[in-house]
Order: sequence, then structure tokens, then C-alpha cells
Amino acid sequence: MFLFGAAFSIGAAFPIGAASQARAENPIEAISACLGPYGYDADAEDPHRCIGIIAQPCLDAPEGGATLSMTQCIGKETKAWDAILNRDYRALLERLDEGQTQSLNDAQRAWVTLREEDCAFAHEFVRGSLSSVLAAECFQNRTADRVLALRGYINFLEW
Repeated sequence: MFLFGAAFSIGAAFPIGAASQARAENPIEAISACLGPYGYDADAEDPHRCIGIIAQPCLDAPEGGATLSMTQCIGKETKAWDAILNRDYRALLERLDEGQTQSLNDAQRAWVTLREEDCAFAHEFVRGSLSSVLAAECFQNRTADRVLALRGYINFLEW
């Protein structure tokens, strides 16, 4: 279970082993596969279940308990979510008219500022050795949430 923020543990759902190794080798593909294709699917599982599928097995490993290891585990997943965010942002832009594009660009800039400030507060809030872990988790969760929001727009357009 994540130290802060996440209200669930995926460790039992994704045991360490071959599947975890495959996720660790290509986190972008693993998260993308978990999210599934664009489009509306009434039977789709909650996409929030995909948050942590890379970091959690790493955190659950014996060496995952050290502060540096924790930030590295979370950082690896955040990097993948950020790549997916950029891909999905471009995919959404391709579907918008000029006015919508400007509005999305404005919203994205505001979101980046919010994420930066929110996670800076998370870092300042703890003021100890775990401050970097809390900030890393904040970046991961905010980035994943933004991906899910952008995908929601794409899914609506694909519906």
C-alpha cells in the first residue's frame, strides 16, 4: 500500500513474479494495457486500479522500504504516466477545433502549475526524510489523475 494518498493496495492483485517483471520492463505498455483502448465501455473496470501497478510491486520488494528506493519506485511509474499523459494530450488535441485547443492548452498550463504547487506543499508538509516520498507520490497520483481526465474527454468523443 502506498504510504500516503492511495486508498487501496494492489499488492495482492499483482503479485511479484513474471507479470511484475514484465510491468517493470515496460511500464508505459503495462499501464496502457491496464487502461485499455480509448472509447466508452460500460463494463470497463475503474481505471484508478491502474495507479500503482508499477510502483507497488517495487515498494513491496525487500529493498523497496528505503526512502531512496521508495522515491525511485514511484518515480519510475510517474515517468510512465507522464509519457502517457503526453501521448493522450496529443491524441485529444487532434480531435479538437481551434477554440477547444486553446481552452485545453490553457487548462493544461493551469493544471501543471497546480500539480507543482500541490506537490511542493506535500513535500513541505512532512519536512522529514519521507517528504520526498510524499512529494513523489503526489506527482504520480496527480499525473495519473490528469491522464484519466484527458482519457475521459477522448472516451466521450469516441462514444
